[in-house]
Amino acid sequence: MIVSLHIKKVFLWLSLMCLLTFIFQPIHAQEKPSELISASFSDASLVEVFQLLEAKTGRHFYYQAEWLKNYAFTGSFTQKKIEGVVDNVLDKTGLMSITIEGNFYIVPREQVARHLKKMNNLFGRNGDEGIKDYILIGKASDIGKYSKNRVTGKVTDGANGEPLVGATIQVMNTNYYGVSGYSGTFMLEVPAGSYELKISSVGYENQVLQVKVLGPGTLDVELFEESHALNEVTILSEKVDRNVTRDQMSIIELDAKSIKQLPSMIGERDIIKSFTTMPGVKSVGEFGAGINVRGGGEDQNLYLLENCPIFNTSHVMGLLSAVNPDAVTSVALYKGHIPAEYGERVSSVMDISFNGHNVTKFKGTGGIGIYSSRLSFETPLLDKKFSLKVGGRTSYSDYLLTKMPDYNLQNSAASFYDVNAMLSFHWKNNPLSIYAYRSYDYFKYAGDFSYKYGNRLASLNWQHIFNPSFNTSLTAAYSSYNLANTKTGEALKASEIQSDLTYLSGKFMAEYTGFSDQTITGGIQVIQYRINPGERQPVGTSQIEPLKIQNELGNEYSFFINDVIRLGAKLSFQAGLRYTLFQNVGPQTINTYLDGNTGNDTLGSIQFGAGDLVQKYQGFEPRASIKYLLNESSSLKMSYNRNKQYLSLLSYTSISTPEDVWKLSDPYIKPIIADQLAIGYYKNLLNNLVETSVELYYKKMQNLTDYRNGAQLELNDNVETELLSASGQNYGIEMMIKKVQGKFNGTLSYTYARAFKQTHGSNFNDKINNNKEYPSQYDVPNNVNLNLNYQFNRRVRFGVTFTYASGRPFTQPEYIYYLEQNQLVFFSDRNKYRLPDYHRLDVSLSIDESLKKRKKWKGSWNFSVLNVYGRDNAYSIIYRRDTPTPENDYQVFSMYKMYLIGIPFPTVTYNFVF
Repeated sequence: MIVSLHIKKVFLWLSLMCLLTFIFQPIHAQEKPSELISASFSDASLVEVFQLLEAKTGRHFYYQAEWLKNYAFTGSFTQKKIEGVVDNVLDKTGLMSITIEGNFYIVPREQVARHLKKMNNLFGRNGDEGIKDYILIGKASDIGKYSKNRVTGKVTDGANGEPLVGATIQVMNTNYYGVSGYSGTFMLEVPAGSYELKISSVGYENQVLQVKVLGPGTLDVELFEESHALNEVTILSEKVDRNVTRDQMSIIELDAKSIKQLPSMIGERDIIKSFTTMPGVKSVGEFGAGINVRGGGEDQNLYLLENCPIFNTSHVMGLLSAVNPDAVTSVALYKGHIPAEYGERVSSVMDISFNGHNVTKFKGTGGIGIYSSRLSFETPLLDKKFSLKVGGRTSYSDYLLTKMPDYNLQNSAASFYDVNAMLSFHWKNNPLSIYAYRSYDYFKYAGDFSYKYGNRLASLNWQHIFNPSFNTSLTAAYSSYNLANTKTGEALKASEIQSDLTYLSGKFMAEYTGFSDQTITGGIQVIQYRINPGERQPVGTSQIEPLKIQNELGNEYSFFINDVIRLGAKLSFQAGLRYTLFQNVGPQTINTYLDGNTGNDTLGSIQFGAGDLVQKYQGFEPRASIKYLLNESSSLKMSYNRNKQYLSLLSYTSISTPEDVWKLSDPYIKPIIADQLAIGYYKNLLNNLVETSVELYYKKMQNLTDYRNGAQLELNDNVETELLSASGQNYGIEMMIKKVQGKFNGTLSYTYARAFKQTHGSNFNDKINNNKEYPSQYDVPNNVNLNLNYQFNRRVRFGVTFTYASGRPFTQPEYIYYLEQNQLVFFSDRNKYRLPDYHRLDVSLSIDESLKKRKKWKGSWNFSVLNVYGRDNAYSIIYRRDTPTPENDYQVFSMYKMYLIGIPFPTVTYNFVF
């Protein structure tokens, strides 16, 4: 019986192969690879159509001429894939095409249906199922040869052919599934049989395919962006159940659609500061530069623009982020489990992409606001073989300063600009992109001082796709930050201090998806840091002496590997390891101290020549995470990370300023080490209409720096004598509820978080608060964020943003003594007091561009009111020397509360697309 069935099975497949091969007349054509077809036909015979397609593509068409003689075709195609062309040509005929090894077999539908009906019975299926619903994978001659058949393929954007990373290919009702890698490729291993595949990706409509796997073969899939009905006004930016199903935890992702709907900051979308409305992410005030993630400092975040770090992320002292929102296509913030490919920082990584590979037509965007304007455009070049994206912004910020409540700010001046460009080469299997960025800021505070600072970035990324399962990428990056600080308050002491930092990096990555249940990535990275801490020159009639602080040079070498393992449909596991070796090298002069304590007397110094090793640090940075899908609407996730940081920012306060000093690890300043453990529960409600999440984290930190009382950081060649080493612990709980669809949508989040430091010195001068634990400057226990949007129609929406946060800690003078007519001030324990609680309400009305597709120029408006009820939120407390007057009770020193926006502040911005 078994032998008889086997013979019958072989006979049926042999008969089908005969139908597809031996009865056809092959037509010869030269090889001319081409993926997209442009052609026009008028009452052409199908033989003529297929001959032209062969000439254009090098694909072969097999058929019997008598099957085609009764059909003709009229129509045209522009840049359409050949599979779609063939389907259109055969539409409304009795014919169909079957693709085997890239060639097309044209057969009568009824004949193949009869054969497949017999084969369906062999696979345990009955009935006459529609042949058009099934895709054949593999060769008939391979049936029965393998217990499992390897299916490889590529998932692409159906609109532009770009590969989609992270798409899920799930074999329904089984434990088989795969995920597309960096080049969009995937791999499955399944037994022969009939299956239903569900392919899904962020921001794209799901694709469900019925397939019959005969043997090893390929399957390429196109996905299209999610659409919505006319009465629906919310465009979903990601797969509706991604909150629950994605492997990664503690990540916030924004795509182009989400970025467009961000709340405006001073009338303009702010890519970086928008994250402060998310749980676990804060800023130090109205216009503080950068962000603070889970109690970490601003310098503990790695900001990547096209794989290149930027070292000052703000314009005008934190007024606005330095990233033009019109140029950005996606952003990902990793605040917990950070993949092993990322290093350099201990708190978070913000990866900002300007992807230029999906440009298919010319497009321009821009905006005119009350303090800045911007303009960007993108265009394909040379028959879409290249593409170019260029954008820029400039400001007239003086207007905004005149509206500030502070008198000195009203008499200040500020301006900035930034430009970025990206050139992409669309070479098959070898995509290449070149990115460049430049920013410049000028800020003059009354007549006392001024800053000129800017960033220069450049990166080159080349990817090579060897096959659907293996690809590599090579990235070279250059970044520099320079500052000129001019002090002119006192003519005889007027000076200009210049400093700069230069970063060079080379990174090689490889990704392998050849296993159906694994994605393996690995690579190496080499980084060089060059720091000029400061060089002072006199200005004008100044009598101040020139001074130069010795430069620093450091090299960092890294190796990393990461493995994503899927153990069935419910369980997945990620394991990563990063090894880093850091070398601080000469030329340098290093002081030595009694007992190695920088608080003791100097014993002497050691000279290191060019290239000499000054100090070396090395170690492993393991990472791991696990996800378990409880059911279709809920999951549990857990992660552990160890990260090291060899570059720190020395700052007097929690508010970063341009004059803060970057410092490499050396014999006295050890690298920061952070160990973080996090666990989260994720639940979607009402058929994925509402997303909820709860995450708890604990972070233990080593080798943090804090400052001795009265520390002098600027132009200090022995800055280690002003620093103290401390440990830290940060912990908290983050809760969020988010409605993602409908006219009324929004997010409510609450974070309870603590961040503490503790010194461990043995001498009195090496202790802060007598070695008792104290709040760090980023300790903000309570934080509430509310974002609500109501869409009146497809163009008009109203938004409300409310933020509440506990006041930041600060150190306050407690006692004043007089000694020989001199006033002496004694300060409290470190960070004993807190600023008043922060809360602010902003509202906005947006009128989006016209929905008419053929309209070339489309304008939109944004009207906003910041600080609706005029809250005086303290930015900082300043204690400074003053002239004794009756108003200040004849005090020599007085304390002032500084705030930036103390009144309702209206803004208006006109945006346009052309």
